[in-house]
Amino acid sequence: MVVAFFGHSRFYKTEEYERKIFTLFEEYIGDQEANLFFGGYGEFDYFAYECSKKFKETHPKISLVFVTP
Repeated sequence: MVVAFFGHSRFYKTEEYERKIFTLFEEYIGDQEANLFFGGYGEFDYFAYECSKKFKETHPKISLVFVTP
């Protein structure tokens, strides 16, 4: 499975957004192998990376892929 994150440079992290993304991770990825793609520009990209990194701690089949333009 491939998951790609696209967002805005201005994004405000909240606990609600974090809960939602983890719910989506569990619902759609679960224990499957998955590559999570994200960039390094802006607050949303950082949020996606931090959530992906936390998810990977308990789901070892996840790969984090940093994409640059």
